[in-house]
Amino acid sequence: MKKVLLIVLVAFASCSRNPEKLLSPNIVVAQANATDFLSLAKGKPMFLQLNQYLDVTRIEQVTGAENVIIYMAKFKDDPNKIYAVNTIGSELLYAGKMQDEKNGTIGVAKNGEAIAIEIKNGVQSIKDINSNEFTSRFAKAYHGGIGFCQREASKQL
Repeated sequence: MKKVLLIVLVAFASCSRNPEKLLSPNIVVAQANATDFLSLAKGKPMFLQLNQYLDVTRIEQVTGAENVIIYMAKFKDDPNKIYAVNTIGSELLYAGKMQDEKNGTIGVAKNGEAIAIEIKNGVQSIKDINSNEFTSRFAKAYHGGIGFCQREASKQL
């Protein structure tokens, strides 16, 4: 599962990279500066909706392609759900539901789009899903997240 998360994060960081430039290896920092994370996430739509669910006391950092820094915060009640923001300004939600190392599902949502990575006996298949399916499969417990969970009609933004 860590391998898939790292692949997702590399893709997250390299969406606008120069294809002629060589990629540097990823550098993972177990405990990053929460102030840097908060300054990037502040005002972002998903963060505004989900910040109360995030454990901002333990931020992890990955430096990926072209020195793009990705800050990650796990959800307080579920470490298999992660909110990430990078220095390019993108937000991403990651949710893993693995039964074991070779079977399970991983969901990723970014900019209103979502995918599910189905893993069966170690074989991965990727499919596009809509935000409602992402919500029902990965985020039933969270209310109010854009792309992660829709607000009920009675709630204000």
